[in-house]
Amino acid sequence: MRALSFLLLLLCFSSNTVLSNGMSGTEFWFGFMENQFQPQLSVVVSSIQATNGTISVPLAGWTQNFTIAANSSIEIIIPFNLAEATGNMSLENKGVRLLSNDPVFVSINNTTGGSQDASSVMPIGGLGYEYMALTYLDPPNTDWGSPEILIVAIEDNTEINVSLTGTLSNGQTGSITVILNRGQTYQVQSYWTNGGEHNGNDLSGSFVEAVCNSQGYKHKIAVFSGDLCSFVGGVACASCDHLLEQMWPIDQLGTDFSVPAPVNRNTYYLKVTARDNATTVNISGQLPFNLNAGQWQQFELTGDQTITSNSPIAVGQFTKGQNCSEGLGDPFFTQIIPNGQNLTDWEFFSFDSGSTSNPFDSYVSVVAPNAGNTPILLDGVAIPTGLFQNVGNNRVAKIPIPSNGSTHNLTSAGGFSAYVYGYANVISYCFNSGIYSYNTDVNFDIAYLQDTTNQLFFDDTLCSCESLGFISKFNIPSYDIIWDFGDGQSGNGVSVNHDYLNGVYDVTMSIKDLNGCKVDSLIKLNLVIINCDISGTLGPICPGESVVLSSVNTAFSYLWSNGETTQTIIVAPTQTTVYYLQLDGGAIPICDSLIVEVHEPIEASLNDTLICETENIILNIGSGFTNILWSTNETNESIQVNQPGTYTVQADNINDCSFADTAIISVQTVPDWEILGEQLVCEGDSNLFEGPVLNNVSYYWNTGETTQSIYASETGFYQLLVNDGVCNSTNFHELEVIPSMEDYVLSDTVKCADNFTLQLPYLPGTDISWSTGDIVNMTTVYESGLYFVTIGNQCEVWSDSMEVNLDCSSNLYVPNSFTPDGNGLNDIFYAEGFGILEFEMMIFNRWGELIFISNDLSYGWNGMYLGEKSQIGVYNYKIFITTHLKKKEQFVGHVSLLR
Repeated sequence: MRALSFLLLLLCFSSNTVLSNGMSGTEFWFGFMENQFQPQLSVVVSSIQATNGTISVPLAGWTQNFTIAANSSIEIIIPFNLAEATGNMSLENKGVRLLSNDPVFVSINNTTGGSQDASSVMPIGGLGYEYMALTYLDPPNTDWGSPEILIVAIEDNTEINVSLTGTLSNGQTGSITVILNRGQTYQVQSYWTNGGEHNGNDLSGSFVEAVCNSQGYKHKIAVFSGDLCSFVGGVACASCDHLLEQMWPIDQLGTDFSVPAPVNRNTYYLKVTARDNATTVNISGQLPFNLNAGQWQQFELTGDQTITSNSPIAVGQFTKGQNCSEGLGDPFFTQIIPNGQNLTDWEFFSFDSGSTSNPFDSYVSVVAPNAGNTPILLDGVAIPTGLFQNVGNNRVAKIPIPSNGSTHNLTSAGGFSAYVYGYANVISYCFNSGIYSYNTDVNFDIAYLQDTTNQLFFDDTLCSCESLGFISKFNIPSYDIIWDFGDGQSGNGVSVNHDYLNGVYDVTMSIKDLNGCKVDSLIKLNLVIINCDISGTLGPICPGESVVLSSVNTAFSYLWSNGETTQTIIVAPTQTTVYYLQLDGGAIPICDSLIVEVHEPIEASLNDTLICETENIILNIGSGFTNILWSTNETNESIQVNQPGTYTVQADNINDCSFADTAIISVQTVPDWEILGEQLVCEGDSNLFEGPVLNNVSYYWNTGETTQSIYASETGFYQLLVNDGVCNSTNFHELEVIPSMEDYVLSDTVKCADNFTLQLPYLPGTDISWSTGDIVNMTTVYESGLYFVTIGNQCEVWSDSMEVNLDCSSNLYVPNSFTPDGNGLNDIFYAEGFGILEFEMMIFNRWGELIFISNDLSYGWNGMYLGEKSQIGVYNYKIFITTHLKKKEQFVGHVSLLR
């Protein structure tokens, strides 16, 4: 019977037994949205342990096996024609499934030419039933941009409703209902034309939900959204890039966010979408604003930010292209992780651009709670605390990482979230660490006595006198867990208890949403219940006492865990023991158990001890005693002594057991000594410090040395601790090293100021004489001139002079032509000058367009604009400077570009 029930459960419910731990899992379903020009679709599998598995496009008949070594990744290419969704309102057989023997992390990458983005993928245990999309809409008259949403079904007969917030390319608005089978995908797109004007609508805030099908069930789905190829910030920012992100179930959205600004991005866009009506949102530095369900607002921001709301929201970050940023790289899109949705371990992959001349410039931004300041390890090495900056109640570090297609690991017991991204010329990618999702496994545990076991492996015979617990593994708050106990009674809740009478019962767990639609159900067959109590003393006994145990049931045979075979036995355990009873020759595997608790015997608590004469010792027999009497006539649990002698104590414990113990205390004296040695020494010389000469002692200098004497040659306090095995004694000796003055040089200086302070370092035991009359290590002068100093000590005499020029003049020189022909002569146009505190140079072409800007005198124009050589001709410039005297000046002119 046991083997049959186990087999039935495996056949019926094997697809629901995948366990989810954040973003790690053994089964994944996902898809790829449409990109430009026959993209390369890749899946990266990262694993902490060695494992293997398969990846497939089931409805296309494509399958590939893979094997991964521990702490590594494998990148798998999927034929684009089998997996890339195309078109609007397109139902296709392009869902991708990944199975592994052990938990792995999965990310996907969709790239073609200069259009690329990536996303982490959630295991099916973290998927849900309701989602809200985040997309990006290009400004008007922008090529390519097309907001899109992709849905992947993981069960047959999955009915889906899409509530659109914008208009699709075919004019569709409002709601769409579609039915998908396992492995099918459904993509919707806002309007776009290849190379034409963009007239589409943003689809952010569109709700995608699985609804009840004709059989009264709804199934989990995976949802991805973004843009086919978007110019974030407009065409001038260059260039168009695919935007890709897996959406999280709306149950997992948050109300508190810490947003790290990406490295090398002056500004970025932040889009906030509300799940509920009457949602109030606060962004640091912005006025609070209100949103209803599905509504959104977008902001152009700079720097790290904090966001809070009174109801869950989705937050998307969109970066601009390289012409609107500090560095290279197209736009990318990532969903911001709510605070509290942290992982403790994440294995991830740093993508390779595939080009040695155009590699990715990659980073990982880590967000972690300030509380506890728990270390975060990147590839096993703690991230220095100095790299973190506070952002609200969190801290953020932004760390460069190799961009060579390598595997990395983040771990922290305190939890973290992270964002991995990289830039190269006209390409970029970004994906986040994901969320620690609700567990949506349709499975449950059974709790019996002190044991909790998954229902698949629970096959014990149960006692009717013991309550049985049922604990659902599915714990999304907005769903009801309904139990049919098989005896005509039922219960509700994630965790329930039930008492059975004798019999055999089938238990059913059903999961329904708040509208009564069933998500799934699971049956546990053949729970066997019998009356199998053991009678006996329940209270604790003292060592040496005995207890009578007896089976309540009259059986054919009895087998106790101590080997006895009668209905009634007498036991006298010396320690607390659990006694089990098995009836009828093992036909019933277990019956009942009874714990016979034995008071622990009293252990001796006093020890003979040698103490130092400067110490006291506490003799303590512990708590729980009465009638305490020490040989000192004290009656407390503990006494304090510092004299040699024999100390005894007598007492009774709480079980009226007598107790007696003795301790012999010996006392050792502390030796008197001092450190011998000089206090001043010249640089390069050393001084002998000598400790006391004592027998059978250990020496511990604060230098780490353990000899009786040491040589010292550095300034500082030298401490010696002498330990004789019982007493510690400590002394200090200070040494000052007089530095050599052979390398001292007073440098002439030009300073724009009313005065200037000449300063020498502190030299112990040294006399100083300035030509100003000062005799300390510094002097202040108020006029230009030549100043002298002489210093002397026991080691040497030194003198030097310094020319001080209190000059506040300034000057600027700007050439009128340059020849950026690459010959190394006059290739760069830049200004020269002195006495300048602040500098800004702007260059304009003949149409008045700003084509170059510099805030550094040493950084000039090389004649390039937007990656192209500028035409020969005359270009205008404006230069703004601030002199040492805080005077602001402006220079206007022109420069000729010659080749």
